[in-house]
Amino acid sequence: MSLKQPLVTIASLVVSILVFTLLLKATTALLGIPAAVWAVVSGGIVLLFGVNLLFPAMWDRFTLATGIGALTSRLMGAPQGKQGVGRDIVLGAALGPVFNSCSPTYALIVAVILPVSFASGAGYLAAYSLGLGLVLFLVSIFGRLLVNKMKWMSNPHGIFKKNSRHTVHSRRGVCDSRLRQKGPRVCT
Repeated sequence: MSLKQPLVTIASLVVSILVFTLLLKATTALLGIPAAVWAVVSGGIVLLFGVNLLFPAMWDRFTLATGIGALTSRLMGAPQGKQGVGRDIVLGAALGPVFNSCSPTYALIVAVILPVSFASGAGYLAAYSLGLGLVLFLVSIFGRLLVNKMKWMSNPHGIFKKNSRHTVHSRRGVCDSRLRQKGPRVCT
């Protein structure tokens, strides 16, 4: 199992999130808008995040209405057909904007870094990005290990497939076809 591909992709994702968010923070700092305004904007973002938790379908409708969903699909399709490290870098870099635009959790990160100093915001962002990268890396490692250990489930001649073929689903419950051979249909 090569760790190079997920490591490069995740590192590119983390760098993409860092660059995008630091550009956002730098742009807001250069605008000269008072910190109190950013505190109100941040409060609004947190409020919208809470509304999203109460009504999750609203975020889906928002991404469809604004075209964010279509943009993220195009970005995700960019690395298709490419090979090697360049593909992994492009994929990770494309995942950054996708993650930023589709993640309500990222909105909280923006809400935290907007009203604070550039150094504090960069520190918070670095901690968040490294934590995100670490979790994604662990999921990629242990996810692969789990999939490799569960290959027996996809064997068409294995015990799992044989038993699942003998199970018949009915409206009243699950009936084992072997029980029907011995007498009347028995359902649980």
